[in-house]
Amino acid sequence: MNLRTFVLGPLRTNCYLIWDKEEALVIDPGGDPSEVIAFLRGSGLRLKYIVSTHGHFDHVLGVKPLKRIGAKFLINFKDVDLMPSTTTGENFHQSQMTNLRTERRLG
Repeated sequence: MNLRTFVLGPLRTNCYLIWDKEEALVIDPGGDPSEVIAFLRGSGLRLKYIVSTHGHFDHVLGVKPLKRIGAKFLINFKDVDLMPSTTTGENFHQSQMTNLRTERRLG
């Protein structure tokens, strides 16, 4: 397993990229993820999940561009109301978040 830290966003939040073989996940993309996306592409990695530890803007601002490359977004359903409305490019409702609680373990 591999780990790389990127510092993103206006508050310079640590964003973590974890990967094994060709699959990867990103934790807390708090700003423009261009550097993360370039690293993924340059390394031949497929982003499978985006995980935010909570819904504050400095942990979710980079979610939308990462979702565009096909990753699933995971966050605790209790934090949905904290997220800026533009974060994911879609409206989340409680019923949609309930499905995330049943998401299978990574791997």
